[in-house]
Amino acid sequence: MRTWMAGALSLIAAGTVAAQDTPKKILVLDFDQTQVQSGLRDIFGRDNVNVGRSIARFLAARLAEAPGVEVVRTSGSLPFTMDPAAAAAAGRSNGADAVIAGSLVVYGSASGTAGVGGPRIGGIRLNVGRRTTVVVVTLETRVIDVASGQMLGVVPGNAQGSRSGLAIGVEVPNLIDASGFIDMTRDDFRRTAIGQFTDSAIVQLVAGIGEMRSRIGTMAAAPAAPYLTDHASVGQRRSALVSLPFDESDHRPIAALDRDQRARIEDDAHAAPRLRRGKRLRCSGA
Repeated sequence: MRTWMAGALSLIAAGTVAAQDTPKKILVLDFDQTQVQSGLRDIFGRDNVNVGRSIARFLAARLAEAPGVEVVRTSGSLPFTMDPAAAAAAGRSNGADAVIAGSLVVYGSASGTAGVGGPRIGGIRLNVGRRTTVVVVTLETRVIDVASGQMLGVVPGNAQGSRSGLAIGVEVPNLIDASGFIDMTRDDFRRTAIGQFTDSAIVQLVAGIGEMRSRIGTMAAAPAAPYLTDHASVGQRRSALVSLPFDESDHRPIAALDRDQRARIEDDAHAAPRLRRGKRLRCSGA
C-alpha cells in the first residue's frame, strides 16, 4: 500500500513539475501609439511610422529569448485592444496561453546645447557646452490570461536619461520600410538615443512578464453576466418565460400557461438553457 501511494505521489509531483516547466505561449498585440503619434516626426522625420507594431515585434523578439516562454508567431497584424475578452479571443484563435496588449505612454526626447547654468529637462540638467539629448520612454503592457479571459496585471517599462553627443533624430539608412515598420533589433537603431532607452524599457517589460508566467492558466474564469433580468412581479426566470411569444399551433404561448405549468418549466434544470437559445417548449395538455 505504501509503495503504491509513494508511486502515485511521485507521478503527481512529476506532473506538477512538468506543467511548471511547460513553456507558456504568449501572443503580443501591436502597441497603441495614439498618445505619442504627434511627436514621431521629430524623432523619425516622418509621420507614417508604425512604432506600435515595431515595439510589439521588438518585445516578442526579447520574450522569445526568455526562459519558459514561447512566442506565438503570426503573419498578419494584431490590432491593439483594451478589451480583455477580445484579447483573450485573439489569443485563443492563435493557440496562446496569454496575450500582451501594450501602449506607448511617452516616447520622445529633447536636445540642445547648454550654456552656463543650462536648463533642466525632465529633471535632468543639460551638460554645459555639450550637445545633450534627454530621452523618455514609458511603455505599459497588460497581460491577459486566455483561459479565464481576465487581466493578470499591468507591467510598466520606463527608461529616461541623457546622452551627450547623440542627436534627437534617428538617421539610420533603410531603418524604416515602406509600411512604416522599424526593425528595432538592429544594432544601429539601439546605438541611437531613443534606441538605447527603448531597449531598456523592453528589458523591464520582459522581466515583469516573466514574473507573471506562473500565474498564466491558473485563474478561474470570470463569472458570466446574467442573461435573465429580474422582474419585480414575476421573478427572474419567469420574466424571460413570459417574454417569449410562441404562436405555432402545436405550442402554447408562455404567457398563456397557468401557474403550475410555469412552475414545472422553471423547475426543469434543462429548460433554462433551451429558453436562452430561443427554443420552443412543447406543452403537454391544454
